[in-house]
Amino acid sequence: MKQLQMKVPQGEWNYYRWGSGETLLVALHGFARNALLFEKLGPEVAKQYTMIALDLPFHGQTQWTDLYKPEDIQYFITEVLKNEQHSQFELIGFSLGGRIALKLLPQMAKQIQKLHLIAPDGLNTSFAGLVNSMPTNAKKRLAKLVDPP
Repeated sequence: MKQLQMKVPQGEWNYYRWGSGETLLVALHGFARNALLFEKLGPEVAKQYTMIALDLPFHGQTQWTDLYKPEDIQYFITEVLKNEQHSQFELIGFSLGGRIALKLLPQMAKQIQKLHLIAPDGLNTSFAGLVNSMPTNAKKRLAKLVDPP
């Protein structure tokens, strides 16, 4: 895992890079989380993917001075594509990250090879959405029942 930063007029993106696989995978975390949510996944996919997970504005170590829009995240992804020398990528979003991924889909459809949604916010089709909104102490008790995942 390598921690990186990207300066932009609104602040500085913090993100992490795992692996050296041929396919680029961009990961978006959920509300009140950070990019390290994907820390266990990184080594597991490192042979197939180069995974980039960013701290969204106002999360993790990203420094941000203004409101943010999907266009800001689209800009970040476009810069990552240039830096990693890729024209296409796969996108994974958890909870709020899933909602953001869905918002990016129309603008970036030609570049997105696959979209992976994990409990995307706003699509309440399973128990998983409820788990993400549980109080922390209840999550800890539930985690003991499902660890390792």
